Amino acid sequence: MFGIEEIVETKHITEELKNIFMKLPELFGTLDVLVLAKGLTATHRALKAIERLENLYQLMTEYGYENYVSFDLGMLSQYNYYTGIIFKAYTYGTGDAVATGGRYDNLVGQFGKEAPAIGLVIVIDQLMLALSRQKLLKEPEAQDTLILYLSTYRKQAIELANHFRKDGVNTILQKSNGEINMEDYFSYAKRMNIGGILYLENDTEIKVIETATGNIQTAQVSEFLQ
Repeated sequence: MFGIEEIVETKHITEELKNIFMKLPELFGTLDVLVLAKGLTATHRALKAIERLENLYQLMTEYGYENYVSFDLGMLSQYNYYTGIIFKAYTYGTGDAVATGGRYDNLVGQFGKEAPAIGLVIVIDQLMLALSRQKLLKEPEAQDTLILYLSTYRKQAIELANHFRKDGVNTILQKSNGEINMEDYFSYAKRMNIGGILYLENDTEIKVIETATGNIQTAQVSEFLQ
């Protein structure tokens, strides 16, 4: 509001118009905001825009969404190609919009086809944050397999990884670091939702570790390549 006041004081406009600009940040709310806005202007274009919002609200009411709609007549966009309504969608768990968009009737013409358009973008980061905080994300199944190998047995590890990948198994190939113990790799696998670890200790045997249970078995490399 202080920014608006600073700008309008430098303009040679009537006090009535200055007051309208000063009220813009306050024009947020339900249908009552549109009624108030109509009393602030006699400009035909502005009144037609408000009427369009009223019609839109009526349409949303018929869909049963009226309780989820608010009007913000002071909302602006940093993009200057919008020619009509602009909107933002919010949900619980995040203070930023999960979707934004609007009407842009002249934009498509710049790319060779004159056509009116309306579109939106879904802000994936904000949407995922909201879903997580609302506990609506399903726990993903542990499907990945981690093949852990000493550098000496890299060839066998690659051969094993190629075998699994041809069968459609999600496979992570990781050279073992001598400074990291098996418990740390096990904790990493649980944290990253990896189903199991195959550890090549030598060129013929594999240590099979189930992440969910912690069970450890020993198997032959040849058994996996059959």
